[in-house]
Amino acid sequence: MSLDGTTAGDGTPERGGRSDAGGDGTIIPFTRPVIRVETGQRPAAVSAAESALIAVGGVYQQGERLVRIARIDADTDSGGVRRAAGSLIITAVTQDWLSHTLARIADWETLDKRGELRVIDPPVPVSRELLALSGEWRLPVLRGIVTAPTLRTDGSLLDRDGYNAQSGLYVDFGGMEYPAINPTPSVQEAREALLALGDLLSECAFVGGAQSPSASAMLATIITAVVRRALDIAPILAVTAKQASSGKTALAHIIARILTGREAAVIPLDQEAAELGRRLLGVLLAGDPVLCLDNAVDAVDSAALCAALTSGSYQDRIIRSSTMARVSTAVTMIITGNGLRLVGDLTTRALGCALDTGLDRPQERVYQRDIAAFIAEHRAHLVWAALTIPLAYLAAGAPALPVRPSRFHQWDRLVRYPLIWLACADPMETQIVLEDADPEREKLRVLLNAWMASCGERVVTVAALMRAAVQKEGMALREALLGIGSDGAGRVNALRIGTYLAERVGQVVDGMQIGDAGRDSHTKTRCYRVVAGAVRESA
Repeated sequence: MSLDGTTAGDGTPERGGRSDAGGDGTIIPFTRPVIRVETGQRPAAVSAAESALIAVGGVYQQGERLVRIARIDADTDSGGVRRAAGSLIITAVTQDWLSHTLARIADWETLDKRGELRVIDPPVPVSRELLALSGEWRLPVLRGIVTAPTLRTDGSLLDRDGYNAQSGLYVDFGGMEYPAINPTPSVQEAREALLALGDLLSECAFVGGAQSPSASAMLATIITAVVRRALDIAPILAVTAKQASSGKTALAHIIARILTGREAAVIPLDQEAAELGRRLLGVLLAGDPVLCLDNAVDAVDSAALCAALTSGSYQDRIIRSSTMARVSTAVTMIITGNGLRLVGDLTTRALGCALDTGLDRPQERVYQRDIAAFIAEHRAHLVWAALTIPLAYLAAGAPALPVRPSRFHQWDRLVRYPLIWLACADPMETQIVLEDADPEREKLRVLLNAWMASCGERVVTVAALMRAAVQKEGMALREALLGIGSDGAGRVNALRIGTYLAERVGQVVDGMQIGDAGRDSHTKTRCYRVVAGAVRESA
């Protein structure tokens, strides 16, 4: 009986075989079907081909495409993304690959003109039509790759190799053996886990030391990476230093090595915003678990990053294609740069981590430990530690804490709150530093101070504000207005100033904010005032 439910015409029994169609080198025993192709019965052949793929395993559906899992043999730099040898990625199933695989996993036959059975190759229309049946596939859905034990969205442990239908995750520990993880660890076990992660980071030059918010942000990102598949969204870690060679990119690779045993995927930050969005999509499609956006030179203002950090899915056009794709954003991201500055909304989606070696030439610093070798030796224990901390907090009943929730509610519960519960600094404290370094925020700070000096808290229109700027005592106000609304010829543009003020009503800087004061009763134009004594919302 063949997989499409029909018997072979000559009664030939099914034959056995072995396949490594999973793409990861695993040999899978299966029953090799015979698929007969008959005129007018192509849908049956396509269905039989899909059934054969399901029986063997290794082909999945991801959104509107069929995919498989592949392991990179050598370091690569493809599509603007650098990946280390041995990395597992999700890659699209091509028609040629599908035809080749269908030939390996099934015997194909047809009746010739004389009515006799003839062995054939899988017909090209079969593979082409199977690829085109988006929305009708029966193949399993693939939501991502997991390379270490993790948590499902319900908080349960996922700690076995293979495809997990409940979560849609493909689990491949690469032969690594992990210790049994207690699903309800004690507070003492959590403290021991925290000590293990602290020891790992003992030579990192965090500003403020090992108990600082920067150190806590790094700890939070390690835990985030291990439990990322249980989170809908998570913040990016922004690593900054005053000098090169301070260990910024090394932090990203520490996180990736714990999770995968290899370095992180890297996108150099040297491209335009639209190109960054498409490269980000490529990483998400490939299922890279850790991404380093490396060496930002200018202030980073990216709508693509903002979208990926606050939504469970991301959509953009595939590189070198007109096809749009939507994919999960379950990746842990780290962005690095000397004097790194994030702009606008991106500051509210990030944790800050500042490094300072205190040396004139950080590249000459001598480390006592080969961190890559240390992680390779202790990786299983480090994963245990990263899982034990949130599990212990949940086992303790997830006790309430006197802190304001962030916009990342699931992340709060599994990452941030457990660290605060263990007396670590709140990693969200680092967000204030990022906001204060925002160049757009600095422009608003300069404007508010100059405005207050020239006009106090009285209600003004844009025109009145511009008139105040041309007074002798309004020089600072004029410079501030030129900084936000110049027409390019050294003049203040009223329309740009009005748009700027309207967009920033209510934004608090140094206890001041622009307030909407309604409309002028005579001119009907919008009025504003500076409100002092405002309080910025934390977290």
